[in-house]
Amino acid sequence: MEEPESFSAVEIPGDPYVVTNTFNVGGKGKSPFGTAGAMQDFHVVTCDAVEAYDGERKTLGDVIVPPSDIPESFYVPEDKLEKWRYLKGSKSEERVNKQTGFKYHYSEGSMAFPDLLTNPSRTILTGEGGAGASRFKHIVEIDGRYRRLVPDELDQLQGFPKGWTADGMSDGHRAFCMGNALVVGIPHRIGVELAQRL
Repeated sequence: MEEPESFSAVEIPGDPYVVTNTFNVGGKGKSPFGTAGAMQDFHVVTCDAVEAYDGERKTLGDVIVPPSDIPESFYVPEDKLEKWRYLKGSKSEERVNKQTGFKYHYSEGSMAFPDLLTNPSRTILTGEGGAGASRFKHIVEIDGRYRRLVPDELDQLQGFPKGWTADGMSDGHRAFCMGNALVVGIPHRIGVELAQRL
């Protein structure tokens, strides 16, 4: 990364209740955090960092396997697409806690639906497997059909070879493993840099 222009310090109260009620009050919607930073003992140093990467770049489309390798169970039925659209869409609505009856306002921004093959992948989470609709799972549209990502695609998105998790594991366990993995190229590059400095 290039050198940031300036660092700023942020103090986080140690009591979660105090944080909830007072943190960034008067901040007028602007976060005190930059795009990068570190925290230790509730002391934060943060800055806006700009990447300076000139290596190979890949997109979600780079790992898509041929249609012949996609089991029918990974395709999302037409009658389930509305649920996916709702979960991926923006929301600003009143909700009620089913146990206590407490009413609150819930809001969140929209996510791409479907995930764009021309963009980098979002982070793979442990819940990526399974057929149910989810805000956090990937869904792609290919040849007019929507589907979830298959394990071979998840393997590759984390930097492993296609089929890395295939030996004796269910599709759900394969997805969980990839959601629990690191993108292997990142710790590799960190290790190379550490080795050079040491």
